[in-house]
Order: sequence, then C-alpha cells, then structure tokens
Amino acid sequence: MRFRLAVLVAILQLAVLVFMAGEREWILRYGQPLVIRVAPLDPTDPMRGEYAHLETELSPVYRAQWGAGLVRLFDESDHRTVVFGGRLRDIRVYATVEAGPDGRFQATSLDTQPPAKGLFIRGRTNSVYAGSAEVRYGIEAMFVQQGKAGQLEQTRRTQYAGVPLDLEIAVGHDGLAVLRGYHWESLGITVTTEQTKDRPARLSGLTITLTNHGSSDLAIVDRPGAGSFRMVPNRPRWINPDTESSHFEWVGAGLAMEPVTAPDIIVLHPGGAHSTHMNLLDSRWFVVDRRAKDAKPGSLGNFNAWQANFRIEYDPALTPNDRTLPNGNLVAPAKLRSRPIIGGGID
Repeated sequence: MRFRLAVLVAILQLAVLVFMAGEREWILRYGQPLVIRVAPLDPTDPMRGEYAHLETELSPVYRAQWGAGLVRLFDESDHRTVVFGGRLRDIRVYATVEAGPDGRFQATSLDTQPPAKGLFIRGRTNSVYAGSAEVRYGIEAMFVQQGKAGQLEQTRRTQYAGVPLDLEIAVGHDGLAVLRGYHWESLGITVTTEQTKDRPARLSGLTITLTNHGSSDLAIVDRPGAGSFRMVPNRPRWINPDTESSHFEWVGAGLAMEPVTAPDIIVLHPGGAHSTHMNLLDSRWFVVDRRAKDAKPGSLGNFNAWQANFRIEYDPALTPNDRTLPNGNLVAPAKLRSRPIIGGGID
C-alpha cells in the first residue's frame, strides 16, 4: 500500500513538472513577445555561478502606480516591519505593462488582482516600502553556461560599458512570463570626472560620452551646453515619491529642454562616440539640499554626503516634427542613465 502511494505521489509530481514545462514551451512559441530593459546596474551587483541575476525596469513599481488592493494591504500593515523588508513579501501581484516610445515595455500599474483589460505580467513581491514595491517576475535569473556569468559581467564592464541590456520575454494569457533571450542595446553612456586643484580636491566637471555599439548608424541629440542631459536623483527606494523627495535635487529639474535644431543631431557610425562636457561649477548644474534651513544651491562637489547621489540622464526628447529634421529618423528615442555620481566622484 505504501509502495503504491509512493508511486502515485511520484507520478503526480512528474505530471506537474511535465505540465509546467509544457506550459512554458507553449508560451515561448505562442505567447506575447515583449522586450524589457534591465535596470541600471551598479558595479557591486553580483553575477555568479551559472545564473546571471538581473533586475528589470519592471521592478520597482512606485506607489503612484499601485492599485487599490496593494495600497490597502500596505496601509493596513505594520509599517515598521514593512520598511525593513518584512510583512508584504511573496504577495502575488499583477503588473499592467505598456510599450514606451522606444518599443520597450514598462509597468504602468501594479495590483493584487489582474486588470480587466490590457497586457499584464504576474509576479510576487520581494518587499514593499512606503515608496515602491520590489517585484520579481520569474525572469530575473538568466541561465548561462558554467563560468559564463562572470564573463557576461566582464563584457558589461568593458566591451559594452554603459550599454543597457534588454531581456526578450514571452507572456501567456494568465500573465506568466518566460525568458527567451537577451541582447545589448546599441547606445551606451559613460562618464568620467574632473576635479579641482583645491586641497582637498572636489568634483568640478563631467565628460559624458555616448557611444554607438551597434552595427548601423544612429544619431544622438546634443543640445548646446549639455542641454540634452539631466541630473536625476538616485532616489532610495523606501522613499514615497508622492509625499517625499530626495534630500538633494538639481535646480534645473523643472525646466523644459530647449527645442532641437538640425546642428544638434549628430550621426554616430558603428563604433563612433561623441563626448559632452558638463561644468558642475556652473550654477545651472547646482544642486540643493532640501533639508537645510537656508537651502542654498551649490556645486555637487561641495556636498560629500552619500545622499547627494545622482545619475546623469541622456534624454533626446524629440517631438514628431523633430524627426523630420536631417537624420532625425536615426535618433534612438530611449533615455539612458549613467552610473551613480556623488560629491566625491563616481560611486
């Protein structure tokens, strides 16, 4: 009797595995294809063993995008345990996704129930903070050949420095996502720092380089005075962007970019690069500490606090009419963000 029971259990377990494998194979063949970008990686992010563990831009999902069910769960929980990664872990959630201007998909909402319409991906929360929910979708562990994960990391640091990685996935009707593959984008961003001759030296400027790593021509937009770039706070994820802001903000955060002219569009041939200088001693690039009582703007190099943490964002910000300019059709529409930069240099 026990033997028969053990055999039955083994058969059931095998049947479940076969069903799961078959379901994923079906989704790979017939599921909705999507491309999503891997989130900007810091140099300390590990890639070890036979899996490259990656975080996509579908996580985190900020509170402004939460549905009523997730908001209610958070508001009814003990916030002290939530903030430290506690209570709301492993909750089933559904992210509604839509294609952005560059064709890559982004999360537009997150809730505990699937949406009534639209494409969605199901996942589970790793943790829920006041400002964001960290979600895993089952596509974050990319299998590579033994010993290749470290090689992928080395490639990201050298050959494809500053180049975003895109994941190719397929999504089933119930939101199950299956990883199909990956590819590097064509345009990459790198930053080098300059320091004053003061003692001690302080950060005074940045050289931002955009490089075409692709196999065909593409164009970038370089407005005068580094006007195609912004300083974006590298916001801690536990901050609620609806009610709080980063301690430090760039003084030009609310300003619109200047219109594009034909000379601003620069064609990069494969392997080509273009560098732009940003003078951080110029008042247009000053930052301000909102916690300070006097809140006087100053150069980023004047602040050595770790909270003075920014990424440089390249934004072509083209309108449909701009694409009719010479080579405007070659401009890659996606934004790019650099590694974190603090008062003392690159993090």
